[in-house]
Amino acid sequence: MTHTPSLVSGSAAHLVIGAGPLGRATARAIVAAGQDVTVISRRGAPADEDGVQVVACDVRDPAQLSAAMRSAAVVYQCAQPAYTRWREEFVPLQQAILAGARRVGARVILADNLYAYGDVDGTITETTRIQPTSTKGAVRARMADEALAMHASGALQVAIARGSDFYGPHVRGSVLGDRVWGPLVAGRAANATGDPDLVHTYTFVEDFARTLQLLGASTRGDGDVWHVPNAPTLSTRQLLQLAEPVLQRPIAVKGTSRRMMWLAGLFVPEARETVEMMYEFERPFVVSSDKFTSTFGLVATATVDAVAATVRWYQRQLPGTAQKR
Repeated sequence: MTHTPSLVSGSAAHLVIGAGPLGRATARAIVAAGQDVTVISRRGAPADEDGVQVVACDVRDPAQLSAAMRSAAVVYQCAQPAYTRWREEFVPLQQAILAGARRVGARVILADNLYAYGDVDGTITETTRIQPTSTKGAVRARMADEALAMHASGALQVAIARGSDFYGPHVRGSVLGDRVWGPLVAGRAANATGDPDLVHTYTFVEDFARTLQLLGASTRGDGDVWHVPNAPTLSTRQLLQLAEPVLQRPIAVKGTSRRMMWLAGLFVPEARETVEMMYEFERPFVVSSDKFTSTFGLVATATVDAVAATVRWYQRQLPGTAQKR
């Protein structure tokens, strides 16, 4: 009898923590590779359009976490608190996950971003100095340091994948999320963060997920930091203009300055938290991912294809916006 890999409701060898767009995409990538996976989050969730079902588990409760991890060989840490609660909640959240993985002897694959590098002049590589220039960057740097220290001590095996600002199907709360694609598919101007004519490396969520899956499938990446493969860097405007063939019309893009973001932050907490990260959008922001591609062979999805998939997903969320054919 042939075993069909699935997203299961009990324990599996692969455990994804976090039911956001990256966690769900990672679960799909694991299933596509022929493995069973369990997805957990604090509240749980019914199956989505792609069949990803999420089991409720409060990772802050050692008993609940141990029960969820009891059969896990690899844990993928894709969870994060609300953007406004990183200072208070992110470090203890990840500490609880690392401690749980240590108890059961599971490897840990961490989904990270680029905040820890700070304001870099030049291309960002895995050897770029860690020098955070924001509170959230300092949080990320501490979390990575703690995880790699545990690996170095032999307490557990860890690999870290760092992606840039990501976009794609199901991604809403990103700088390349609702504020951009929602207006575009509705026929209005996209609201880009910062100067839309500066080059900025973005990560397609499916490439991020595939990177995590590959790190989980092999120990070659353990004890190291890896950048998710990204397509050649374009300006934000150039990237968004690739939506025009799908939309079958020209698009318009509006930038958002630091001052505009600060003013928005007087009323919107998430905008207030974004102000300290505006340096990423006020000069060229270019990331190298050659190391992962040369080691694991994964090549980033072509931007034109990633944009098309994103637009089509947003069109399905807004009835009446899809082009009639």
